[in-house]
Amino acid sequence: MIRSFLRHGDVSNVTAWCSMGDIKLTGGGPIYLENSKSIGQEIEAEFVRKAEEAGFTDEEAKNAFNSNMMATGLLSDSPSEFAKEFNRRWLVSSFEAGDVVLHDAFARWCNIYRVGDGV
Repeated sequence: MIRSFLRHGDVSNVTAWCSMGDIKLTGGGPIYLENSKSIGQEIEAEFVRKAEEAGFTDEEAKNAFNSNMMATGLLSDSPSEFAKEFNRRWLVSSFEAGDVVLHDAFARWCNIYRVGDGV
């Protein structure tokens, strides 16, 4: 459920998430991995290192990043295990219609239905 967005782009890029309606705490808005920027930077650096070692061109590396993730394009299909691996917590919130959340390209987040999912 955890993806990398804005891959191979400018590190100053940000993503905006906007709530189209009210979302309860258990309702499935985005959840953010606590202090995950450094984790995202490490994951991206590892992808770059592997691509360079394999002799990929920039274009090959850009396309290979996603194939190095799980077949579905995800970094992990278990948010709980991903957080445990990095000794972090998932940060959750309720949202009101029109709320906007901005995050940088290295933030790790996912959007899941939270009732009973173990997060």
